[in-house]
Amino acid sequence: MDSLLNVAYGLLDKGLVPDFVTRLAIRALLRQRLSEINYGSFQANLEHKMRWIEKVRSRDVIADETKRANEQHYE
Repeated sequence: MDSLLNVAYGLLDKGLVPDFVTRLAIRALLRQRLSEINYGSFQANLEHKMRWIEKVRSRDVIADETKRANEQHYE
């Protein structure tokens, strides 16, 4: 699966994937993510979101992997 993703990313980087295919893939990924974070009702979604916000606010560190992010940024 990873090798397939590497090939797909390579094609994307070279501009060989048509925009409509990219948009379809993005929409599919968004649908998948929205279904993953759906807790069944507006109230349940709100409660989960608020717990997540409180968890983020209570963190000591804002960014977890700054070194990796900087390496990627300066590639």
